[in-house]
Amino acid sequence: MDAVTQREEDLRRQLDTYADKFNQVQEAINKSNQVFGTFKQEMEQVLYSLFFLLFFSFFFGLAIPLDSTSFLIVIVFLMRNEPCSDDQEAPKT
Repeated sequence: MDAVTQREEDLRRQLDTYADKFNQVQEAINKSNQVFGTFKQEMEQVLYSLFFLLFFSFFFGLAIPLDSTSFLIVIVFLMRNEPCSDDQEAPKT
């Protein structure tokens, strides 16, 4: 009976260790999600600002060169604001 009790204690210690490690992983994932959420918000603000800077510079005829990166950012901004439906067909290749 003593061996069974010892085995049970060992298993409980292992379970506690695994539970602690699981909690550490959950905390790391939550922190990562928070950092990613902040990064995403900041990138959306930059994207929004750049889009309107380029839009108003074009609208008022200002001579701001539109390099390929700025052009791609404008395209991304326009594409992510397009309404999408789940029943759209995938492009045929």
